[in-house]
Amino acid sequence: MHKKERIEWVDMAKALAILGMIAGHELNSEGFLASLIYCFHMPIFFILSGYTSRPVTTWAAWGKKFWKSFKKIYLLAVIVLLVQMVLANIVGHGDWAQLSQSFLRNWYWASNNNQVASVGVMWFLFAFFYGILVYDGVGVLVSNYRYAGLVYLVLSALGMAIAFKVWLPQDLDLALVIPFFMWFGRWLRESHFIGSKLARYVLVISTVIWILAGQQRFHIEISIRHYPGFFLSVLVALLSSLVIIYVSRGILCLPYGSKLLVFGRHTLLLMCIHSLDLYWTWWGVWVNGPWKLILRVALDLMIFTLILGFRQLWQRKIK
Repeated sequence: MHKKERIEWVDMAKALAILGMIAGHELNSEGFLASLIYCFHMPIFFILSGYTSRPVTTWAAWGKKFWKSFKKIYLLAVIVLLVQMVLANIVGHGDWAQLSQSFLRNWYWASNNNQVASVGVMWFLFAFFYGILVYDGVGVLVSNYRYAGLVYLVLSALGMAIAFKVWLPQDLDLALVIPFFMWFGRWLRESHFIGSKLARYVLVISTVIWILAGQQRFHIEISIRHYPGFFLSVLVALLSSLVIIYVSRGILCLPYGSKLLVFGRHTLLLMCIHSLDLYWTWWGVWVNGPWKLILRVALDLMIFTLILGFRQLWQRKIK
């Protein structure tokens, strides 16, 4: 099987999303810039996954995809969660006797909600894992991807409706919402919409809607089940993601734009670093104002650069 070639504008869009996620966590959540980021920064990951993933048409292929996703996504989330809690216990001099109980509670809910349990940004990996299973499972059952889109739409509505009443363990309600975003990514690929003449007009409308949504602080927040206007917030997420896709294509035309691709090619690494930087459990209480944003972004990127540098040195050594 040939290795899939990377699509540069996809990597660029992922780079903008992951950098936006890191910065967005330290911005005023009620501010205009934060709202613009929240409109797209998580949904676009699901959209891009749907754009690049191969269709799964048999249960045998679904099973192979399950184990691949389990090892790459789910186990990674569990390991990071465990390391995160151990580090927090060391720094905060926590109760080691209750570590396993706290770990099991957080793992059970896999939620980004401090009132129930909190796994931080790892909620994304738990929800993404189950979302992939649902997306591919429907793909096996419904071969026509257009009809499958209707199924994903209904499941998304069901997931949002459930979340208004109760949050399900393991982010299972989010697993019903995510596949529709993935299907939109596949639709972009199958319809060859990106680069079409129609897309230019839609892009203008999308940009206006995105800016207006930011001004009104109208944005989706999947991790906390915030769906203002129900499907209207989903529509804003789709349109704003479309704008980011075109911005990504434009950045690649700049002289040094390709330098950002490294972040998009290693989003999982950067996400794990962000989760384990001890900001919430240690040093974050010592800084205020814009220094929070500057220091956290700088720290995460510095660790990211060092890890990639050491990896390159190791690869040269073993050759």
